Amino acid sequence: MPLFVVIEGAEKIATVRAKHEKNALDVYARNNIDDPLFREEVESMAVNMSLMEHFFKDEHGHFLDDIGEASERISGMREEERKTYINNWVERNARAFWGDEIQYAHEYMNEWHKSLRDETYQPSYSDAFLIDTFKRLVEKGLFFGEVKVVPIDESLSYQLLQEN
Repeated sequence: MPLFVVIEGAEKIATVRAKHEKNALDVYARNNIDDPLFREEVESMAVNMSLMEHFFKDEHGHFLDDIGEASERISGMREEERKTYINNWVERNARAFWGDEIQYAHEYMNEWHKSLRDETYQPSYSDAFLIDTFKRLVEKGLFFGEVKVVPIDESLSYQLLQEN
């Protein structure tokens, strides 16, 4: 089985054995879903500093202004109207994020709704959800910055993997 190096910015470099390059990212994700920063990104429902931040907006921008108050365009709505409007957009954005894996959008939204009912609730996700989400964040450059998967040519005595 081929060997790959996964380079996560300047912070982390790992070797991975996988069938091909796409599988290398799967293996890397599976081995990093317990990373504390990743878990905080996914499990926090903070609307201004987590995965939720990418969903807490409409076509005009984020629902909060620069000081954390409801933006002008939604502040004039009645409370129930505002909640419905925000919920519809968060769901729409989550579905767009997970696209072809809609079950993960549903899993995320279920956890979000539980956290809205109980602010002490700690979301709990399936490993499949975490692996898929890790890969999407990596592929979209939304959390880890640049991540490169480099195949290792084991027939070489020297191979430059990255040069700054």
